[in-house]
Amino acid sequence: MELSGMRLRHAPRSLKDIFDNDELGLLKDVKAVQKAATNHQLLHSLYSEIADFFRRHGKLPDTQGALDEKRLARKWQAALDNKEHREILLAGDELNLISEKPSDETVVQQAAMQVQSLDDIFANDTLGLLDTGNTEIFHIRHVRDNSSKPYAGEETAQRRPCKDFWRFEAWFKQIHAALQNGTAHMERLKTETFLQPGDAFLLGGVLCYIAGYAETEARQSPRTNLRLRVVYENGTETDILTRSLARAVYKDENGRKIILHETIEFSDGLESSSKEDLITGYLYVLKAISPKPELARFKNLYKIGFTTGTVEDRIANAENDIAFLESPVRPVLSFECRNINPHTFERLIHAFFAGQRLNLKLVGKDGKQYTPSEWFDVDLDVIEQAADLIVRGEISRYRMDNTVGKIVLKESSIV
Repeated sequence: MELSGMRLRHAPRSLKDIFDNDELGLLKDVKAVQKAATNHQLLHSLYSEIADFFRRHGKLPDTQGALDEKRLARKWQAALDNKEHREILLAGDELNLISEKPSDETVVQQAAMQVQSLDDIFANDTLGLLDTGNTEIFHIRHVRDNSSKPYAGEETAQRRPCKDFWRFEAWFKQIHAALQNGTAHMERLKTETFLQPGDAFLLGGVLCYIAGYAETEARQSPRTNLRLRVVYENGTETDILTRSLARAVYKDENGRKIILHETIEFSDGLESSSKEDLITGYLYVLKAISPKPELARFKNLYKIGFTTGTVEDRIANAENDIAFLESPVRPVLSFECRNINPHTFERLIHAFFAGQRLNLKLVGKDGKQYTPSEWFDVDLDVIEQAADLIVRGEISRYRMDNTVGKIVLKESSIV
């Protein structure tokens, strides 16, 4: 019997036979497993981590710190407690991070340590035996991980010295006086209510004031989230996103918003340091052309706001901005602010008309609820009168009579 075109095969007797008979090349990419890192390599890697931490923070990691710092501190201490590992580390200690001899206190503390959780086990894995290995495949490149968060990366803001703090010193003193004499009180935020220029609040135990916007460009969002310039009573300032600030005050257990019972005149804050006439902004009064049906009952509904640019630019996208009730608007009054702080001007007039402020929840085009903050149900001539009193520095002598809707002289000012 003749067998043609067939090849007799024998069972492989070694790995070499398997690789030699790999006719289809299925095993060509198989490589020898790399040897595990030596103790010296692992300890060198640990020392590099500690050195990087020391350079960034000026100290060694502490077991009382954050979770990552705590884990690094325990791995470091476990390595130092091992005599052999300690000698290896000491030989390459370029930054003199290791003392020649461990202190008695350290030895006692480490002897008393007990494993209480999985975190303790992983934290004490000095040689990284429990590491997950190379996680490079989990690192996604060329993909924006913040595509759904247009403000990601802008949550934090660095404080810096406030160069014109002298302008706010008297204001902070007046707020303290108002809190002491009962003409102002502190109130906890019930929700992440937006804060705006002119608002005062307590954050981290420090009195703060929103001096204005740190930027004016609109973002690609139906709800603006601009950076605010926040001045702290300790003489520092920062630029922080509107929503981030509201969230910080809301989450702070001692965070409070300062509520003024009556208008306080801040003459030092209004005056400009320049002797020359300087246009600092515009205070404007607007009326909605086609307001929502639920606003029909408000016959004298006006928005009072300010801008450092032109009024025309500010209202250019009114139909898509909840600040303008998502309605086209028309300017009815405009005040050119010269040598005066427009933020303070706006805050004063808003506080004066607090009783006439629109307090109504509306639903925006995106289906979300919002409460207008700069709309007031008040006669136009009354708004103009209040603005004139602020400019002349006499607003503190008057009050708004909510019954008749008119400005009247305070009893204490009547001679």
